[in-house]
Amino acid sequence: MIKTSLLLVFVLDLILADHFNGGTIRWRPENLTATGSPVQIIITQTYSWSASKIYCTNAMITSHSLIDVSSSSYYTPLLTQTLSCTGTCNYGSGGNAQGYNKSTPVIPYCTDTNPVVGTNIGQRSDTELLYVNDDFTVAFTSTSPVSWISLVGLPSYPTWSLSCNIDLNLRPDGYYNTAPVANMMSPLNIQNNVKKTITIPASDANTGDTLKCRWATGSTECGEACPPTSLPAGTVLYPNCTIQITGTVNNGYYALAVMKTFAKINFKSKINLNELIN
Repeated sequence: MIKTSLLLVFVLDLILADHFNGGTIRWRPENLTATGSPVQIIITQTYSWSASKIYCTNAMITSHSLIDVSSSSYYTPLLTQTLSCTGTCNYGSGGNAQGYNKSTPVIPYCTDTNPVVGTNIGQRSDTELLYVNDDFTVAFTSTSPVSWISLVGLPSYPTWSLSCNIDLNLRPDGYYNTAPVANMMSPLNIQNNVKKTITIPASDANTGDTLKCRWATGSTECGEACPPTSLPAGTVLYPNCTIQITGTVNNGYYALAVMKTFAKINFKSKINLNELIN
């Protein structure tokens, strides 16, 4: 299974730019022991936003309200945007995405607010009815000027892309796959001119799966915030998902896009994680 991690590394002080601070898309069968077709899967999206641009309050968390995008007309398209199928997308009978209805919203419910760091978190989970052998990728992609916060080494208003591969080919053990879960606080601080070792934590419900990491590449995996341009020179990613990075600019953010690969025998699938490291 492949998991994409887009991590935003911030050196020293928090600065204000645009509104996106990272996130993740993952999926799992509603019933982890399901073997029949069609099968219900749950797609979970979690996103982090700049609190000055995308609003979330404790009252909104209690009332299970959607995040508030009323601060600018640039953000209101989030109200109707959906996860898009990318690459090969055959929705017909026997196609690789025959069950996907192309209507999974991206705007999340307000779930957490951190006024100290200046971020708000939103999450949503939606159920889709898909079919055995469906194998396609969905993505949440921005268009300029809706963008990441300002990033070191990248043009102004860099776009983002988070993707998730949904692979419903049965595993060798006869069950459907379950996407891994990676949990990391966002943002994560690093000190300027000091080498920092970061381990990306992850877990997988499928027993025996192995984990490796590689840099994300291409517009679907990381938008305009792709390594190595998005990182300080000399940043190293090891296959065990350990990163060594040295910040070289005060008061700046770096985007770190990583593909996490979880595999068992000849079976793989992939999801996308975007995180903010401060």
